Amino acid sequence: MTGRMVVALVAVALFSAFGDESPYAMCSHLAYRGEYEVRDSILAGMRDHGVTVVRCDLDWAEVEKAPGKWDFSTVDKVFASAEKAGVKVLPVLGKPPRFRKRVEEWKPPYDAEYLAVWRTYVRKMAERYGQRAVGFEIMNEINSPLGNMRMNAENYFSMFKAAAEEIRAVDPKIRIVTCGFVET
Repeated sequence: MTGRMVVALVAVALFSAFGDESPYAMCSHLAYRGEYEVRDSILAGMRDHGVTVVRCDLDWAEVEKAPGKWDFSTVDKVFASAEKAGVKVLPVLGKPPRFRKRVEEWKPPYDAEYLAVWRTYVRKMAERYGQRAVGFEIMNEINSPLGNMRMNAENYFSMFKAAAEEIRAVDPKIRIVTCGFVET
């Protein structure tokens, strides 16, 4: 069995587990410049083609505009557009704002202060969107050579565990999905 076939089967099983009437899901960057401006037509096109779930990055940088200053207007509009189109959202939580980045984007140190602010972002997302999302994916492609991410399993687990604890504290029924990996 090829790697692509395994990925396809896992994707069908994952979205079937979410109880959707269709096994079709797509990835889009609905909160990013370019796609954000035409999100309604993208989502309508998805729905017209049988897509019932969109997986999209709803980054930390999108909602914390300055230290402690939270603005959910972009993400609110993404959810409103998806709901209008009849498409459910699987948010990918990740990418910190520039003022939260360490020397290299997702590399250690993950000290208590950094994890506390990560937890705040995750909790705010779960409180605001937990009942509207099909679940939350914790980061994406953390072992990618692009952008010097290359987070190892131990570091990813510390971030994943912190996120899972915050999401479970909001609602233990919210689904939590591990990230996609590259070169594996």
